[in-house]
Amino acid sequence: MGVRAICLQWRFRAYRVKYLHYLSSLLKQTDGKQTVKDIFKKDVNRYGHRHVRGYLSALWLSRLARYGGDLAAAWQGSFSKDTLQVVRVSQRYGARSLTQALTHLAEFHERRDQLKKQIISILWPAFVAIIVLFAVFFLIPFVTVPELQRVFSLVPESYYGKYTSVLYTTAQWLRKYGWLLPFVLLLFVISVWLSLSRFIGPFRKYLEKIEPWRSYRLLAGYRLLYMVHILLSLTHLRLPLKDAVVALMDSTNPWFRSQIVLIHNRMMQGYVGASSFSVGLLDEQDVWFLSDMAQGSDIAQACQKTATHLSKRFEQRLVVLSAVVRWVVLLLGVMTLLGILFWHYQAFEELRMGLMNTYI
Repeated sequence: MGVRAICLQWRFRAYRVKYLHYLSSLLKQTDGKQTVKDIFKKDVNRYGHRHVRGYLSALWLSRLARYGGDLAAAWQGSFSKDTLQVVRVSQRYGARSLTQALTHLAEFHERRDQLKKQIISILWPAFVAIIVLFAVFFLIPFVTVPELQRVFSLVPESYYGKYTSVLYTTAQWLRKYGWLLPFVLLLFVISVWLSLSRFIGPFRKYLEKIEPWRSYRLLAGYRLLYMVHILLSLTHLRLPLKDAVVALMDSTNPWFRSQIVLIHNRMMQGYVGASSFSVGLLDEQDVWFLSDMAQGSDIAQACQKTATHLSKRFEQRLVVLSAVVRWVVLLLGVMTLLGILFWHYQAFEELRMGLMNTYI
C-alpha cells in the first residue's frame, strides 16, 4: 500500500460516521437493487481519484475483486478490526444483515466519536499548561539568569547565597540538558498511551484503579457490549453469545483481545449469559446491571442497555475529570509560576546584598 493510500485512509476517519449512515440508508432504500460494488463505482465516477472518497472507493473496488467480494478485506485500514469483523460476519448472511449491521455501526461510531471529543476537551488545557511551563523554565537559562549575571557581574561567587547558587546551577544544567525534557515528557506520554492497549499482566489490575487506565477499561466495556449487541441483534442471523464473542477476538488491541479470551474461557467453563462477562472488564455493579437487564429481555437487548448505561457513566466521569484536571492544572501552574518568581526574588536580594558587601 502506498503512502497516499495510508494518508487518505487516515483522513477518512473523520467521515466514517457520515459514510456509514449514507451507505446503510442507501442499501436500505434500494432494498438490494444496488450493491456495495455499484455504490463504489458510482463514487469513483462522481468524485474522481483526487478526492478522498473517490480514491478510496477505487481502492475498495480493486480489493473487492481481489478478495472475492469480501467487504471487510476491502475496508482494511479504513475501519477498526472489530468493526471489520462485524461486517465480515454480517455479510455472510446476506445484504439485509449487512445493512442492519452498518446502521448499528454508524450509531456506535457516532457515540464513540462524541466521547473521544470530550476526552480531547479535557486533555488540551493540560497540554497547553505544560507548554507554557516549559517556556517559562527555558526563560531561566536564556533570559533571566544571563541578565542577573550581567547586572551583578561584580559580585564574587563567594558572596552567592543558596538561592543564587541553585538558580545558576539549574540554569547551567538547563542550558546543557534542557532539550532532553520535552523528549522525556513525550516518551512518558507515548508509554502511557501504548500501555492502555498493550500492557497485560497482574500489575494491570492495579493500574486500572487510577486514570487513565480506569476510564479506558470503562470505554472498552462499552465497546465490547455494543459490538456483541450488533452481532446478536441481526434479524437474519441467530448467533449464539459464545460465537459473537469469538467473532470479536480478531483485534489488533492485545489487552482488549485478552479480555475477550477471558470471557470465552469462562463460557467454556460453563458460565452463561451475563456471568460470563465477570472477568474484570466490567465493574461488579455493571455485571449485575447486565444480569438484571437479561432477565427482562434477551441478551442482545441487555448488552445494548448496559452499553448505554456504561456510556452515560463514562460521560458523567468525564465531566468530573474535566473539572478536576482543569483545577489541578490551574493550581499547579500558578504555584509553579509563583515559586519561580519567589526563587528569582530571593536570588536578586542575595545578589543585591552581595554587591553592597563588595564595596564595604
